[in-house]
Amino acid sequence: METEKLRQLEAVARTGTVTGAANELHLSQPALSRSLANLERELGVELLVRRGKRVEISRAGNVVLEYARPMLHEERLMLQAIEEISGRSAGVMIGSIAPAPLRILVSDLLGTGIDLRLSTTSLPDMEVTEALMEGKVDLAIGLAGDRRPSFAAHPLITERLAVSLPAGHRLAGCSELSFAELDGQTFLLQAHIGFWRAMVERAMPKSTFLVQEMRDVYLELAKTSQLAVFVSDIGVANAAADGRVVIPITDDEAHPTFWLLMRNDARDEVRELFASAVEAH
Repeated sequence: METEKLRQLEAVARTGTVTGAANELHLSQPALSRSLANLERELGVELLVRRGKRVEISRAGNVVLEYARPMLHEERLMLQAIEEISGRSAGVMIGSIAPAPLRILVSDLLGTGIDLRLSTTSLPDMEVTEALMEGKVDLAIGLAGDRRPSFAAHPLITERLAVSLPAGHRLAGCSELSFAELDGQTFLLQAHIGFWRAMVERAMPKSTFLVQEMRDVYLELAKTSQLAVFVSDIGVANAAADGRVVIPITDDEAHPTFWLLMRNDARDEVRELFASAVEAH
């Protein structure tokens, strides 16, 4: 049994809804529901009882939590004790609205020679400013609109979205496409892609999006299925599959520039990482 699943159950019990727990844990609601269902199968009991939009913890679920909460508490104490013994600080938390720029930033920082103690988290695009101002993250990757006078900001990278279509698709001969022209198509979509999911759903309200949680399954389907998939110049490398063509998307929304953000009163360790990232870009 994974400790993370117990942490997820505790969050549902505390917030009263799967959606509330998913937001707190930075997971999609379907992903959290599947994880909890897996825990129920592992234990062989029902843990949640749904009451409309809210959920109640079952009798068996409360027994699990009775044992899980002390375990989770001891885990936190253990990690704190290890940090104190080893003389380590809490490290630096980086939050990002999209996975690709975060991956690039971490890769850049790993090459600086700085003694890194990094943790990362996914941020909903509407919560970047709040997370940074409240100290939930030390560095954040957001969009231009997330900049504030109290933040240091530097453009990190521009990501360009394209669509990968089967060679026989009626739009496969186009040199470029807009969201309006793609609206109504069925897309295979990878889970945990940050703000991209909400953006494409908003831009193409008539389209159907089939979301795949498992990365390896998604990559295989992206190569072999007849569905449209999204690719980018810094994202998942599935554009070279045989029998498919890649077409740039022209809308400005499909070419966002991600910014690295830091509070002006950040501690020295964070400032050093910010400066290294700026130097790398």
